[in-house]
Amino acid sequence: GILSAGPVSAFPLYNGALAASGVFKWACEHGTSQCGQQRAALRDVYATTFSMQLRFFILVGCAYDIFGPQKGAALGALTLAVCCGMLAIGVNLDGEEWPSTQCALMYVGLMFGDLGGNLASFGILAFMWHYPKVQAVFIGLSNAATQASGGLGLCMSILAAHGYSISDSFIGLAVISLVASLVFFFSCPTKKEFLTQAGRVLNTHPSGLDTSALISWLGVRQSLDEATRVFALYPLENYCMLFYIGFFMAGGRVYFSPP
Repeated sequence: GILSAGPVSAFPLYNGALAASGVFKWACEHGTSQCGQQRAALRDVYATTFSMQLRFFILVGCAYDIFGPQKGAALGALTLAVCCGMLAIGVNLDGEEWPSTQCALMYVGLMFGDLGGNLASFGILAFMWHYPKVQAVFIGLSNAATQASGGLGLCMSILAAHGYSISDSFIGLAVISLVASLVFFFSCPTKKEFLTQAGRVLNTHPSGLDTSALISWLGVRQSLDEATRVFALYPLENYCMLFYIGFFMAGGRVYFSPP
């Protein structure tokens, strides 16, 4: 889970390596490899992808419910592998000749790579019904794996100190993710096994736990109606909660800005 989690949380640790590799050097004057405008563009990538993956995190939960632990975790790790390949290609592109292509690869690779990595880290939740007395431990391990993935930036720094490029690091992470995808596929319970085990614990037939009914259009519309009514009860508080991420991201951009 730690090794297959996404690349966004580690971004501040390898941000400098991206700049040194000439990523987004189109923002600089011709002939200049690094500048303040380039660093600002990289900060925008981090701020945007981090914010977007938080807003689209519901897709991770939906994919886990639809495909189940086995296929969901394997698909998440496979998605991350593909996205890391995109990032490696984006880093190797000449930013001045292919600015739009490089931007697309970096934004898409980071955002969907992180969503895929988070879905892969959900694989550990497959066993929460096998050990119902310690379910909170599995939830904590899943969250810890995602947060610990930020330490991969340190690994990238160590590899850079030994002569490896940032592109090599992304390729290495892609290979690790491919291996993790196979491990998840052969070790995680299937959706049927997951629901069967949950049914045993809850003394409910597995068909009554099928999540397809929960994500139907009728269920989604009912959930939206309920959410709208709850939102209307405390509009000021809920608006603050809705936009608080933007304030934190603004603070993060200032924090990672160079003096």
